[in-house]
Amino acid sequence: MKWLPSKWKKQEAEESKFISPIDYFTNFQKRMDELFEEFFGDFGLPTNRSFSSFYPRIDIRDNENQIIVQADLPGIDEKDLEVAITKDSIILQGEKKYEYEEKKENYFRKERSYGSFKRVIPLPVEVDDSKAEAKYKNGVLTIILPKSEKATQNIKKIPVKID
Repeated sequence: MKWLPSKWKKQEAEESKFISPIDYFTNFQKRMDELFEEFFGDFGLPTNRSFSSFYPRIDIRDNENQIIVQADLPGIDEKDLEVAITKDSIILQGEKKYEYEEKKENYFRKERSYGSFKRVIPLPVEVDDSKAEAKYKNGVLTIILPKSEKATQNIKKIPVKID
């Protein structure tokens, strides 16, 4: 949109010829969803999009002999989680299912949300996939990937000199 007031009416007239009310509402709703996602996304609060998909938070540590990947996967059952390793990446995928039911004398409440995710994490070095381990405890998945001998041999420490 032009930021000169003299051109607003002309531009609005041109745009109104091409945008139907349904398209205008759809675009408006999409933009509002994006704004809420931008604002609430970092706080972990549920937004409209978060019920249809789940994007787990991941920490990666690169030690001298291994790479450790930790993923926060609260509310996901072990059986709904899949971990795979390729030559240059780790693939995490799963499905989150949440159901809550409450019955009291005067009311009944039931909530459900489902979402699936898939994350491909590139590996910075070659790892020994035969010694890889994955542990899942209290909603946190920890994957330990020992570096291959070739990758550990390529590490050369450089001394830091103080002037």
